[in-house]
Amino acid sequence: MEMSSIYGRVYALVSLLSPFFVALPSYICNHGSPASSHARGAGSWAGGAAVAEADACRRAREFGHGLSKQQLGGDLIRMHDITAAASAQAQGGNQQQGQQPPGLAGLPAALAALQAGVVQVQAQLAALQAQMQAGQAQLAALQAQMQAGQAQLSNERRRRQNALAAAAHPHSAQPLAPLLKEQSPPAGAANAAAVGALPPPGVFPATWAAVQRLNNAQVTALANFYGENFGQHGALAPRQEAFMAFIK
Repeated sequence: MEMSSIYGRVYALVSLLSPFFVALPSYICNHGSPASSHARGAGSWAGGAAVAEADACRRAREFGHGLSKQQLGGDLIRMHDITAAASAQAQGGNQQQGQQPPGLAGLPAALAALQAGVVQVQAQLAALQAQMQAGQAQLAALQAQMQAGQAQLSNERRRRQNALAAAAHPHSAQPLAPLLKEQSPPAGAANAAAVGALPPPGVFPATWAAVQRLNNAQVTALANFYGENFGQHGALAPRQEAFMAFIK
C-alpha cells in the first residue's frame, strides 16, 4: 500500500472524529460523566465525584479549544459551590451518625421500664420470703404446741401411776414414773431440753421415799429442767411438797 493512500485515510478519520472532540467538552460540562452521575447518590462520595467532574470539564475545554477568562471563572465558581455542598453534606452525615436510628428511639424508655419491673419483682420476692419465714415460725410454734399436747397426754398416765403410788403409802417403795417435759425452753436457752424429753438418769426421784430425800440443789435442777417453779431456795419441805403436787 502506498504512503499517500495511508495518509489519506488518516486524514479522513481525523476529519470524521473532529466534531466529536469539539462537542465533548460541552457534553461533559452540561451533562456530567456517567461515573459521576452514578456517584451522586453515594453519600460522601458525591461531593468528590462532582469536584472531579468540574475538573474534567475544565481539562476538556483546555484540550478542545482553550478556556476563555469567562469560562475559567465559571468553572472556579462551580467548583467552589460543589465543594461547599459536599462539605455540608459530610457534616450532615456526621450529625446523623451521632443520632440514634428511628428503630432505637424507644429503647431507653423500654430499658427503664424493664428495670422498674425487675425492682418490683424483687420487692414482691422479698415480701414473699418474709411471708414464708412468718409461716415457718407459725409452723414451728404449732409443732411445739402439738409436742406439748402429746407430752401432756402421756403425762396423764404417768401422773395416775404416781398418784396410786402415793396413795399406797407415803413412804412406798413403788417406782415413780418420770414425767415428760411440757414447757418449751425460753428463747436463747443453751443446752435446754426439748418438749417431750425425759430428764437425765438420776435426776428424777425413783420412789416417794426418794422425793422426801431431795435437797435444794436437786429440786432446783428439776425446776430448771421442767421450767417450773417449786419455790424459792431455802425451806426444803415446801419445795418437796410442790414437786409432789406436780408429779401426781
